[in-house]
Amino acid sequence: MLGPDLVSSKGPQVLAGHSHDCLREQANFLKRAHEKNDTNTLYMVANELHSALSKHIREEECVNGWFAEAVRMEPKLSKAISHLKGEHVELLKTLQEITRCSDDDLALLRAHVHRFLSLFRKHEAHEGKIIDHVFYEDLGGPS
Repeated sequence: MLGPDLVSSKGPQVLAGHSHDCLREQANFLKRAHEKNDTNTLYMVANELHSALSKHIREEECVNGWFAEAVRMEPKLSKAISHLKGEHVELLKTLQEITRCSDDDLALLRAHVHRFLSLFRKHEAHEGKIIDHVFYEDLGGPS
């Protein structure tokens, strides 16, 4: 059972640490640029999203991040957290593939964008399940 330290001095750290609003907004910009076939904007947004996501991942995975804290307090989450870290690698790799893709190969560019958006949605869902488990099941948060 996760203890109250996880949500103490900093407020609900698990939840506050997961404010993905900025990342979601950038992912939506990427999707819109993709839908409009605006490759210049798409490349720019992919680069910005890569930087923002890299920073976000460093915060989640650092020694004092919510990943480490959750595992320290609930070791059985280790496998799920490891899976999330693997998804982080895939998300960043896919963004890099977008930025390296040529304007001449729109089919490949489209495939990379679709892959990123799909991975991003799945990753958010996986993190959400862990947050729900920690906050609602282990900590007895509001239902």
